[in-house]
Amino acid sequence: MKRTAQLSLAGQWRAVARRVGLGALLMAWACCAYAEPIDDAVSALRREDYATARQMLEPLAAQGDGRADFWLGMMHYEGWGTHKDLQAAIRLWVEGAQRGDGMAQAQLGGLYLAGKQVPRDVEQGIRWTRLAAEQGIALAASNLAVLYANGTGVQRDEVQATIWLSRAARGGHVPSIVEMAYRLFNGVGVRRDIGLAYAHAMTASEHGSVRAQRYAGESLRRGLGTVRDQQAALRWMRKAAESGDTLAMDDLADMLERGQGTPPDVEAALKWYTAAAERGNAPSAVTLGIHYQGGHGVPVDMATAARWYRRAAELGSTNGQIDLGHMYKNARGVAFDPLEAAFWYSLAIPKMEPGELRTKLESNRDEMVARLSRAQRGDLERRLAAWRAQRPIDCGGLREHVAP
Repeated sequence: MKRTAQLSLAGQWRAVARRVGLGALLMAWACCAYAEPIDDAVSALRREDYATARQMLEPLAAQGDGRADFWLGMMHYEGWGTHKDLQAAIRLWVEGAQRGDGMAQAQLGGLYLAGKQVPRDVEQGIRWTRLAAEQGIALAASNLAVLYANGTGVQRDEVQATIWLSRAARGGHVPSIVEMAYRLFNGVGVRRDIGLAYAHAMTASEHGSVRAQRYAGESLRRGLGTVRDQQAALRWMRKAAESGDTLAMDDLADMLERGQGTPPDVEAALKWYTAAAERGNAPSAVTLGIHYQGGHGVPVDMATAARWYRRAAELGSTNGQIDLGHMYKNARGVAFDPLEAAFWYSLAIPKMEPGELRTKLESNRDEMVARLSRAQRGDLERRLAAWRAQRPIDCGGLREHVAP
């Protein structure tokens, strides 16, 4: 699971409102959560008729309707028909939560957990979040899952995290559906079930989740939980790539280069590799280096190859570091520089399994170090120590290259 801080309900509300529009969002929430006289007030909010909504909500709140407290709190929080007043919103949510409204409980729990607008209180946050989740509020169930996955205020428990994610997913919370797809694919907190994982991925894909679209593409490409269908895989991968997912860009480029679901198109593949690498995808940067070094679909250009290897190396790619070390050792696209070669070899070697390749690289490194002065060796050790203190993540290796 992506380890992120819990969003308050209002924060998630605004994020969704920006994507689908406030009217559609209010309609969805009204249909999901309410089916009583308060519907008229919610309909007025949907029309942005805030004066009418307030006239309807205030009597309901006075009669003890916690749902009205929640909506009045939202009006104060967002400034719908009134000035923004966080303290008034919180007072209303506290009242609504105490009256048993799940939405108010979820909002209050999210605020306490985030601690950005009220003092952080994990115990209170968990209490209100759990009460809301037990009432079937999907956003609260999702937040509770994050707490269990991170071990925040509770003992870390991937099984409990998956249980609450599953409840959130059943409630239609799209990010939870996506996360359940990931967990089912990988057997995290649940028995691995690639068929069910694929079904979750498709459901979330159809709701616009870019990450799920990539999962759907991967499943169809590899025949995981479904019949292999390269053309359908290409469509989903392209959709995710066009939405900015760099992993999907890299996969789409690979499919285009290999001719999977389409005739081979190296030129288009290179464009997607470049787009992904420019956005920080290390495997794409390595692949571009290989293309420019070997002249695959482009003229041989050692300087450009070295530039892409450097990009990958600086992102933490083991292969990028190895290849950049080779470029400095052999003066390809860059001037011969034993210090640079030794530096990049030294970063890559500890991440490699014992074997012939590691032994060869150790020999290369030692050869480069032998050419350094005492002062340069000191520089090398300082640079390595500074790099390792930052602990960059290895961004992955290189797929098998397919020549055009």
